[in-house]
Amino acid sequence: HPIGEDVWVTSVEMEDELVAALDGAANPEHDRWLTVRGRLAGDDDGRPLVSSPVDVDDGPLRLTHDLAFHEAAYASAAQLGSPALERHDAHLRSTIEGDYQGTTYWRGRIGDDTDE
Repeated sequence: HPIGEDVWVTSVEMEDELVAALDGAANPEHDRWLTVRGRLAGDDDGRPLVSSPVDVDDGPLRLTHDLAFHEAAYASAAQLGSPALERHDAHLRSTIEGDYQGTTYWRGRIGDDTDE
């Protein structure tokens, strides 16, 4: 689905992650779209994944689509002091700031309303 240019997007992707590469296209590059990329330790040039710890035990096959890798990549990018990441983080915080008002639960049913 297309994402409008007025929508803020913060995308976190791991370099070897298949899901992020399924469409074969790079993410757009503009002020409201930020892509944070991480990589596994020992990949190609041996650069570390991230400076933040990754607390996940997948055994010998590590799945970088795991949320723990995305969190670690984001935390490491934040440690670098990226102005783009700081701007996106500030936008999110200003969007969700406020006092908790409560939670309501709604239940619906999909069905055919026509008489048989």
